[in-house]
Amino acid sequence: MKIFLSSIAYILVVFPLALGWHVGLFKEQYESFGYFAGEPNVFIGLLTILTQGIAPVDFSVVSHR
Repeated sequence: MKIFLSSIAYILVVFPLALGWHVGLFKEQYESFGYFAGEPNVFIGLLTILTQGIAPVDFSVVSHR
């Protein structure tokens, strides 16, 4: 249950921050150097953050046994 709650907390904090950062505050800069090919893919961004939230937590639990 700890792993699940830690992952959810990470996603709830990081995803809105990343979305605001990439699509809100600095969208023009990211577009100017070709970071986005067309519109940003929010679903891929969510999957990336989901992976980042789950993998380290799982690793830390396994390595401390």
